[in-house]
Amino acid sequence: MEIEDDVRKLLAGEILPVSDVDTGLDKSKFKPVTKNNMGYIVSAVVVNEASQVLMIQEAKYSCHGTWYLPAGRVEKKETLVEAVKREVKEEAGVEIEAVTLLSVEFGSGSWMRFNFTGNVTGGEIKTLDLQDKESLQAEWIDRKHLKDGSLKIRAKDIFPLIEIGYSYYGKPPRNRHMNCLPIQVPHTKAIHRPVIVCVLQERELYLLVNTNTKPHIPSCYIGCADSSSRTSVYSILKEADVDGVQGGYIEVCGLLSVEYNGEPDAKVNGICLTSIVTMTSSAVPKIANDSYTWHHITSSLKDELLQKIRDERFVKFIDLY
Repeated sequence: MEIEDDVRKLLAGEILPVSDVDTGLDKSKFKPVTKNNMGYIVSAVVVNEASQVLMIQEAKYSCHGTWYLPAGRVEKKETLVEAVKREVKEEAGVEIEAVTLLSVEFGSGSWMRFNFTGNVTGGEIKTLDLQDKESLQAEWIDRKHLKDGSLKIRAKDIFPLIEIGYSYYGKPPRNRHMNCLPIQVPHTKAIHRPVIVCVLQERELYLLVNTNTKPHIPSCYIGCADSSSRTSVYSILKEADVDGVQGGYIEVCGLLSVEYNGEPDAKVNGICLTSIVTMTSSAVPKIANDSYTWHHITSSLKDELLQKIRDERFVKFIDLY
């Protein structure tokens, strides 16, 4: 069925155009512009063969001498991958090839941090004699020293990001999430497209579908004041008038894709985040809005989805508040 093919495309990391944005129209006036009304941040967890993580010592007055991950703001007219490669080069002195996103943090509709991992391909690690305004130096740090007090850490918010990195590398490659780098697709708005599946206790799977005009995965505009990725999920469920939402257990499992352009001719810097969301229930919730329906997945897609959900094989999508 075509809607299942759409889900397969997303699972394979392919582009699936957003045909309609179904709800959140009151937020559609928000047009993200990098370093203006939108804070896109990148960071990198780079781990070497000795299981040490790449850290930099800050040069900024406000946090001088403290240690942190290579990180910084995305500049106008650059992609997210270009941004993380630039930050690592400027702050740590080495060049990396970005391999995949590890996580995306949602601080608000106007602040998101994209945490990558990658492999060193060149350059030389920055030493104190090469210090500049970007950083004092960089070092490969043993995991045990991160929390033993031997390093003065700028902020503890990097600890979960580092642990996600170690968890990723601690798995055999076949058990990791598929490599997921941002796809260069232009958007003028901020959009969340959650693939919402209802999982029954007997392992039956139902996909929420909007059937208006053409069956598609529903999506919602993200507002600059949204404090959680769940805001848009609940907006869709409310729009569909799904019965018993408060009684069902809803979990944002992770991200399937990130679409962001950032090319020089882009006047606005919108984004589309496609996530996987589960709703656990003892029965299929009733839907009062005729424009929505539950599609029963009975093909091999059901087993593939259940396996990925069980093994948590997605880019982490983290609400900060």
